[in-house]
Amino acid sequence: MILTRLSADSTDTMPTHQPTRFADPRLEHCEASDQQRITAALEQLNALIRRAAHSLGKHSDHIELQRSFAKLVGQRDQLELHLARLL
Repeated sequence: MILTRLSADSTDTMPTHQPTRFADPRLEHCEASDQQRITAALEQLNALIRRAAHSLGKHSDHIELQRSFAKLVGQRDQLELHLARLL
């Protein structure tokens, strides 16, 4: 199976003006800080990036997969910058 879409979000950037609750069960029942939310999001993005890299290894000429991979890496980089600003 070819992984063609890794994110349901159609934008190229993550919002930085308000925190986003990601599907991390550890954060559902507590008041998580921005740092915890970003760390959870980074864990999820890194898992998606690993899956995409594996798929790209098998289907390196797939354009949509390349775009999705680049988008995920860009989102991860933005979150890492945002996290660095918080620290």
